[in-house]
Amino acid sequence: MWWDIGLIVAGILFLVITVLGMTIGYVNIIHSERDAEKLLNVWLVLAPIFCVLMFTLLFTAKMAGRLAG
Repeated sequence: MWWDIGLIVAGILFLVITVLGMTIGYVNIIHSERDAEKLLNVWLVLAPIFCVLMFTLLFTAKMAGRLAG
């Protein structure tokens, strides 16, 4: 039970941090003038998306395992 509550709280915090990081990265892409800075900021935006996908896959696998017994 505590594991489920911790997972939900961690997921909410992770999503909040992800949205803030992606917003900052996107604003930096718009305002940066050099190509190297734009490339770095694109990675700052894309990396959290992959992290969210992995978190979703792990959570889905955990729930599927629980449903399977």
